[in-house]
Amino acid sequence: MDDRESRFRRAVKACPDLTLRDGLQAVSPANRERIRPKEPRSVTGSVDIDEDLRELLPTDNRWDYAVGYRGNENREKAFFIEVHSAETSEIRCVVRKAQSLKAWAERNAPDLWDMTLPT
Repeated sequence: MDDRESRFRRAVKACPDLTLRDGLQAVSPANRERIRPKEPRSVTGSVDIDEDLRELLPTDNRWDYAVGYRGNENREKAFFIEVHSAETSEIRCVVRKAQSLKAWAERNAPDLWDMTLPT
């Protein structure tokens, strides 16, 4: 399957709130140092969720990124990535971000959200 026709790319394009980027281009340069896929060529695209939803959800705690990755047996999955400090004082913030992401994605990007589920 061509990456241009990947399931991740189709799922992102189906959601007008999100902007699809090639590879890890949606990930900030500072965070790209922390996000190192085992097989970089297996990345099928990325989304900067925080930036894309900033105007739509200005007061919500927004998740950072979604990345498409084609792994074993050519199965493609979506990984929702939050680059956040591991301070115990930040647990509530990360939980709110996860709750907000789940609620938004189930309503607005169900195909993308379904890519996180076991197949």
